[in-house]
Amino acid sequence: MFGARARAYRRLLTNDLAARRDILAWRQPGALATLRWWLVAALIVGTVWFALSGYHAVFHPLNAVWAHVPDWLAECVTYSGDTLFALALLLLLARRFPQIVWLALPNALIATVLSRGLKAAFNAMRPGAVLPADHFHLVGPLYLTHSFPSGHTVTAFVTMGTFAWFLPLNWMRWCAFTLALLVGLSRVGVGAHWPLDVVAGMGVGTLAVLLGAPLAQRWQAWGLSAPAHFLTVAVLAGCALALLLGQPAYPLALWWAHGVAVLALALTAWDYLIAPGMQAIDRRAAVPR
Repeated sequence: MFGARARAYRRLLTNDLAARRDILAWRQPGALATLRWWLVAALIVGTVWFALSGYHAVFHPLNAVWAHVPDWLAECVTYSGDTLFALALLLLLARRFPQIVWLALPNALIATVLSRGLKAAFNAMRPGAVLPADHFHLVGPLYLTHSFPSGHTVTAFVTMGTFAWFLPLNWMRWCAFTLALLVGLSRVGVGAHWPLDVVAGMGVGTLAVLLGAPLAQRWQAWGLSAPAHFLTVAVLAGCALALLLGQPAYPLALWWAHGVAVLALALTAWDYLIAPGMQAIDRRAAVPR
């Protein structure tokens, strides 16, 4: 009996996944143009900025603006660019929008290679290693090295760029990228990065989506298959569990991080275990004996 219920459960999940594959168009009209715009903007702004003002320019004005923001809010905004946090957000969408989760995987891998490669190549000093402690507003831990580019900004733009690929309206895509930019600016606000690091993170994150989307589309038949999808969900659930059990670098964002992790794990348990299991039992009970 247990084996029959397990087979019914797997069949139900597999059929549900197949039905959801076409909920979203693979790429909404205008999405590619929006991504290209942000990439070109990052390249132009970053190049002109560095040529005219240097690497450390405009740090103090931006950092001073964030000094008026409550520390708990600044920590929550900046922690939204954490990798585990972004993966927990993806877990929330896994059952309903499996295309988004699949697209995010190659995007994230490419972004990780680019970001870590640039950090290792430049090994730029962060504001905390260059400026005296009383010369800027610091929230959270003091970081000293590997400033360029901002990893949190890269993660934010990869996440929102992935969402933007499927968002149907232009204003939605711009809102998504504006939220990602806010996360990037918060890295200056908490004293962890220079503004140019944020511009570079914006470019790297957007470029990763543009490079990863064709790969995801080419292999989407495999990526959206039941075994691959369930394996991805299991990995994302492990990341959400790590987020829940871990201690964030920004302690004032603990409630924000743990809240998203609990919500993601609870929704996953319902979507992939409880609800399908109940439906499988009901369907088996309804079969005439």
